[in-house]
Amino acid sequence: MSKSMKQVAGSYRELSSDLSDDLDLGVADGVIADLQDRLTGLTADTPEGYEQVKAGIKEVASVRIGVDKSRMELKRPHLDFGKKVDEEAKRITAQLIQIEQPLKQEKQKVDDVLKAEKKAREKAEQDRKNAEQIASRKEIDEARRQIAADQEALDAGNRKLDADRIAVKEAADRKEREELDAKKNEDDRIASEALAKAMQPDKDQIDGWALGLMFFAKRSYEDMELTTEGGRSYADGLMQKISSLVVAATSDQGIRNATNQN
Repeated sequence: MSKSMKQVAGSYRELSSDLSDDLDLGVADGVIADLQDRLTGLTADTPEGYEQVKAGIKEVASVRIGVDKSRMELKRPHLDFGKKVDEEAKRITAQLIQIEQPLKQEKQKVDDVLKAEKKAREKAEQDRKNAEQIASRKEIDEARRQIAADQEALDAGNRKLDADRIAVKEAADRKEREELDAKKNEDDRIASEALAKAMQPDKDQIDGWALGLMFFAKRSYEDMELTTEGGRSYADGLMQKISSLVVAATSDQGIRNATNQN
C-alpha cells in the first residue's frame, strides 16, 4: 500500500472512531415519542380534526427536515473522505494500468494465435465432417443408382426370359401344328390312296365292259336301216367314237376316269 493510501486509511480510522459514539441528529427519542403520542389516531372527519391533522403534518415535516439537514452536516466529512479515496485510487490505478496493459497486450498476442489456431482446427474439423457427409451422400446416391441399374438389368433379363419363353412356346406350337398338319396330310393321302385302291375296278372287268360295248355297237350298226348316204356317214362316225371310247376305257387314264365316274 502506498504512503498516500496509508494516510487516507489512517484518517478514515480516526473519523470512524469519532463516529463510534452516539450520533446526534438534533432529535431525541423523547421528541419522537411525544409526537407519536399526540398525533397517532387523529382523524380529519370534522373541521377541528382536519386542522389538528394539518398541524400535525407540518410539525412532523419540520422535525424530519431538521433530521435531514443534520444528516448532511454529519455526512459531509465522510463525502470529502470518499472523494479523496477515489482520487488516490484513480492515481494508483493509472500507474498499475501502465504496467498491466503491456502485459495484457503481450498475452493477447498469444491468445490471438491460440484462438486462430483453435478456429482453424474447428474449421478443419467442420470441413472434414462436411466432406464426410458429402462423400456419404455421394456413396448413398451412387448405391441408389447402382441398385436402380441392377433392378433395370434384372427387369430387362426378366423381360428377355419372358420373350424367350414366348418365342420357344410359339415355335413349339408352330412345330406341333406343322407336324399335325403334315400327319393329317399324310393320313389324308393314305386314306385317299386306300379309298382309290378300294374303289378301282378290275382291269379284266373293264375289258369285258369294252367288248360288250363293241358288240352292242356292232349289232346296232348292222340293224340300222341305212338307205341313204347321210345315214351311212352318221353310222360310220358313231362307230369311230365307240372305238375311241373302248380304247380309252382300256387305258390307265380310262380306268381312273371310270373309277371317278363310279
